[in-house]
Order: sequence, then C-alpha cells, then structure tokens
Amino acid sequence: MRAAWAVPLVLVLAGCGGGQPADRFGAAPDACALVPGPVATSVVSGATGKPGIGVPGKSNSCDWSFTAAEAARGQPYQRSLSVSATYYGSPAGQDQLTGTELAARTFQSMRTALGVGDAGSVPGLGEEAYRKFANGAEKVEFRKANVTVSISLGGVDLDAAGNSVPLPEEQARQSALTVATAAAAELDKAR
Repeated sequence: MRAAWAVPLVLVLAGCGGGQPADRFGAAPDACALVPGPVATSVVSGATGKPGIGVPGKSNSCDWSFTAAEAARGQPYQRSLSVSATYYGSPAGQDQLTGTELAARTFQSMRTALGVGDAGSVPGLGEEAYRKFANGAEKVEFRKANVTVSISLGGVDLDAAGNSVPLPEEQARQSALTVATAAAAELDKAR
C-alpha cells in the first residue's frame, strides 16, 4: 500500500521546483517593436528605428536619431533614443538557476556598479527598475522576469541665442520614462 502513494507524492514534490521563478520569455523581444510609432514620434520627432547589433534570440537593439534640417531657436535640434533588450536563459549545466534568477542577479550587479540606489528606483515598470541621468542622457533600465530592457535618451536644443544646450534633465527623464512605460506594456503583450 505504501508504494501506491509514494511515487505520486515524489512526483508532486519534484514538480514544485523549490519556489524558483519560472522563465517567462523564450527569446529577446524585438527592441524596435517595443516602441510604438506614436511614442517614437513624441520623443524623436518620428524618426524610424534602425536595428542595431545583437545576438539572435539573446539580445538586440534599436536606435532612433533625429536632427532638425533647420534649427529654430528654442526648438528641439537633435534627439537620440536607444533601446536594447536582453534575454536570460538558464545557464547550461546549472538546472537550479533559472533565467529569471540570472537576470535578477545581473540586474542587481549592474545597478550596484552604476551606484544607483533606491533613490533611482522606478516603480511599475517590472519586477525592478531604475533610472539615472549622466552625460546629458537619461537611462532607464527595467527587468520583467528573464528579460531586461535598457533605454537611453539624450539630445541637444538651441537656446534663444542659438547656442547648443543639452536636453534638460527633467525633459530627458520624462521622455525616457514615456518610452519605458510603452516598452513595458509592449513586453507584456509579447508573452
């Protein structure tokens, strides 16, 4: 009698997975497809995304760039947007480590290396997200399960005297967060 219930119990316990988060994605999403046309129009004046370098299925990027043909004072002169998506799978030979756990560890390591503490946290984009302004560009990075998305937005405007000035930090932040919010929503659709 004991043998009749022992095998099903072992199978049930083995299927529990120890509480490890399951990998939600099977490949990196198309970075260009993460930014809907209306969002691109609002932040880079409708520039078309151009696929960048990547490793098929593992990572890819997309870049948008806009430069005004005739610069008007007080108007946007140049904008650049870069979006990259990276997929994390379970490493070969390490069945106990899921891609989601690997992505979380890598994300935390990068966040620590950049010196971004809780003050840079961005709620609502994924399991974890941060933002940082440096070198005239706003960077937003977030993680959903076993995929990370990185967004960088910068630009140059002309002041009233016609001098080049970096995109103001608050404007860069709001534009990058607009892109990040749209990318997170598109990633949710890509399940």
